[in-house]
Parts: sequence; C-alpha cells; structure tokens
Amino acid sequence: MAIDLESEPPLRVGGAAIDPVSRQAKYAGGQERLQPQTLKVLVALARRRNEVVTRSELVDGCWDGKIIGDDVINRSILML
Repeated sequence: MAIDLESEPPLRVGGAAIDPVSRQAKYAGGQERLQPQTLKVLVALARRRNEVVTRSELVDGCWDGKIIGDDVINRSILML
C-alpha cells in the first residue's frame, strides 16, 4: 500500500515524535526534518513493528513499485 505522508497521522518511534505532514522528528536534544523517502520508509517500518518488512514491500509502499537498487533502500535505512 502506497504511503501518502499528507494523510499519515503523527507517530512515536522510540523517544521521537514524528509528524509526517511537516516531516519533523522531535527527540530529546533536538529536532530534524526528514527527507520524504526516508520518512516513508520509517512509516512503513513503524506500521509493522516487530514484523519483517521485505524489500519488495518497501519498494511498493515507498517508491510506488519503481525499480530501484538495494543501495537506495540501504541508504534510507542508514539515514534513520
């Protein structure tokens, strides 16, 4: 299922409060604005906490099924 950041509700991940609409992540010690694709990956993983999310599912939900390399997914996860 494709992720639309404009319609995602705020969420908490660890000690961070994430607002998908503004792309702001607030945590103890600061805040940061996340890149849209990185935030989509975070939302996809947070939706399925404690479950395995395949690369194929990430591609479908975060990149609308476009063909991308593993390095793009790896980079997004590394940024998180």
